[in-house]
Amino acid sequence: MQNQVSEIKTDQGMTAAEYSKYSVVTWDNENQLMRIFSIGDYNEQIAREQSNDILTKVAQHSQGKKINTLTDLSKAGKATPGAQMVFIDLIRNEIFEKQAFIGMTGLTKTFFSLILLIAKPGNIKLFDTEAEALKWLKE
Repeated sequence: MQNQVSEIKTDQGMTAAEYSKYSVVTWDNENQLMRIFSIGDYNEQIAREQSNDILTKVAQHSQGKKINTLTDLSKAGKATPGAQMVFIDLIRNEIFEKQAFIGMTGLTKTFFSLILLIAKPGNIKLFDTEAEALKWLKE
């Protein structure tokens, strides 16, 4: 996994391995949204660290307004039950206008759909492609 992670570049030119072991969180000026790229497996501590990182960066860019996010889970691994609860709390946060998720297949997509049933947010959708997600986020 470390080799795959080190090849991912952020918009600041850093590799994901230099930026964070578990995620890359950047502001997309062109589309006016937060991009989140999750990497690897998550336990509760790692999930809390990522959640705090996301909320800190969102607060820096939100200027008191709700914002949209695009999260790529194509390199994400497994999440412990504790981590799952942290992520449910995160996606329920009122600071998000719309949240689009891409990069899920098979069991991951099914599992994530179950999390959405528990969280019950109306502002989240799963997409097969980034283009579809961006179109919905701009509506």
